[in-house]
Amino acid sequence: MQTFIKAQGASFLAWVVDTLAMVFCVEVLSLRYTVASVTGNAAGAITHFTVGRGWVFNSQKNISHQMFRYALVWCGYVFLTTFLVYLFADYLKINYLVSKVTSSVLASIVYTYPLQKYFVFK
Repeated sequence: MQTFIKAQGASFLAWVVDTLAMVFCVEVLSLRYTVASVTGNAAGAITHFTVGRGWVFNSQKNISHQMFRYALVWCGYVFLTTFLVYLFADYLKINYLVSKVTSSVLASIVYTYPLQKYFVFK
């Protein structure tokens, strides 16, 4: 349970970085929210991998293998969250930030944590 709580803390930190980058891209750079979502996801992924590897899972195994596995998981996460943000914002007419929060929380619990625990940092 402690690992799950730490993982959610790392996810929250990465989500903050992700969301701030997304908002910056939309509000300051005037990018479409789907492009901004991918950009934010990249910033969050770097944060999440670093914190997950060092603090959550305390893994000292081969970093290049972990980075490759993390990249595979991240690609699925980007697809999943971007699709959900698009679905919630365009079709359900939910604010893009609310859509981002909702999709990030769902993906973190049901997708990212299990794959990181049993595939990336095992």
